[in-house]
Amino acid sequence: MIEDQDTEFKEDFTPKLLKSIVAFSNCNGGTIILGINDDGEEVGLKDPDDTAKKCSNAITDAIRPDVSLTTKIVLEEKNGKAFLRIKVSPGDKKPYYIREKGLRAEGVYIRKGASSVPVSEETFQSMIRNIRSVAYEEQISFNQDLTFDYTRSVFERKNVQFDEEHMKILHMIDDDRYTNLAFILSDQFNQSIKVASFSDEFRTKFLDRAELNGSILKQLDDTLLFVKRHNTLSSEIKGEYRVDTQAWSEESVREALVNALAHRDYSMNSPILVSIYPRKITITSPGGMPTPFSLEEMLRGVSSLRNKNLADVMYRLELIEAYGTGIPRIYGTYAASSVIPTIESGLSSFTITLPSIITGENAGLQRFLDENREFTRVQMQDALGMKKSEAVSTIGRLIEENTLIKIGEGRSVKYRVNRPL
Repeated sequence: MIEDQDTEFKEDFTPKLLKSIVAFSNCNGGTIILGINDDGEEVGLKDPDDTAKKCSNAITDAIRPDVSLTTKIVLEEKNGKAFLRIKVSPGDKKPYYIREKGLRAEGVYIRKGASSVPVSEETFQSMIRNIRSVAYEEQISFNQDLTFDYTRSVFERKNVQFDEEHMKILHMIDDDRYTNLAFILSDQFNQSIKVASFSDEFRTKFLDRAELNGSILKQLDDTLLFVKRHNTLSSEIKGEYRVDTQAWSEESVREALVNALAHRDYSMNSPILVSIYPRKITITSPGGMPTPFSLEEMLRGVSSLRNKNLADVMYRLELIEAYGTGIPRIYGTYAASSVIPTIESGLSSFTITLPSIITGENAGLQRFLDENREFTRVQMQDALGMKKSEAVSTIGRLIEENTLIKIGEGRSVKYRVNRPL
């Protein structure tokens, strides 16, 4: 009797047969017969019942994902000798691996001729990428060395349980392996949000910028803090009180960012872009609209989810109120404004633009004063595209209003911001 691509012999139980079961599961299936030695001689088993028990326990404990339903152990007799036939069917949750070695190339085996050998790193990655019928968030993560410090802190703050059992319920763990949803929520997540503030609509000058990584819950919080630092305030004295107006409502920015994170296409390895201009914020996320519906239907709350499990996590954390309400809520924040958001959706990107509710030239001037606490007349002229006479007039008015303080004389004169406009 000869071993081949589909058949292997073992004289008795040995942990090495687990590699063959993994290899057959990852390939086209096969058969392992116990009771035949390396020379192909039928020697039989001394204690077939004990051997069957060892095999069954080892298969259940040592191989992931579970192959017990696709592996059958059959006791056979021939010429007064006992044998075990282990019939392994090809699995549908590839790659299978030895649990002790973990989900790494060295723990994943395939058949090469009559041998079971570890896969190469390239083959290992290809095996995971080829899971086409499964949504990205449900696929097994390449990275299994994950931590969840930030996500755990958010769950605790919201009084939502975050232990291994609940991670399974949330679809972060599948057959003892982290899914891409877990990766998205982990401290190691490396698909970033890039944020930047610009001096004008033409991006001629960066005022501030950052690239934010880690759990998307951390990216959300860090982005909101960045925007808050650049959210222009317009101040007006009414009687004894000063009334402040933000350029963008915090609710509209938060809803737009949560919508981008919930619906982006995570299979596209590109960042979300948040750009802050004097009169607008644009948020661009990878992946077009996840539905065939029109914008009008989206505004009515008609939607389908690209990342259903992620949306469920966000719902539990009270980041979203209900599925399909994000876009209508964003538009709702502009109900009392003369401007409204705009949406552009292509095949590979989705952009929402939030216009500033501070309209007119005051918006650009206020942004300049926020970003430049001390400046010269020429610097203000160049930044705002003013004529000299207009700049002189504006500076004079701001000094009278006590918004600016004049420092120095002659050519060295500068102006310092004394209070918000």
